[in-house]
Amino acid sequence: MSFTLKKRQQIEVYLKEGYMLKDISKMCDISLSTLLNEIKKGLTPDEYKSKRYVKYNHIRAIASLITIRIGTEQLEALLEIGVDNIKEILNESK
Repeated sequence: MSFTLKKRQQIEVYLKEGYMLKDISKMCDISLSTLLNEIKKGLTPDEYKSKRYVKYNHIRAIASLITIRIGTEQLEALLEIGVDNIKEILNESK
């Protein structure tokens, strides 16, 4: 399952509004286990362990996914380059 930015933002809002996990999974048309896996990406280990799901942050989830896919060192290198430079490099490669 690939999450869009919009779906991650929806999950964040639903959690902050106090919806039950089973209701969020139905509204987002995903399984409960898929929802929990996504929530885990957007929390610190302590927040997840303590079930403080309301702390879910969609930006943290995206950063976690990027780190999983490319590694911390590569993510830090991209951050050093800066967003504008990354956009320029991507436009050059089109």
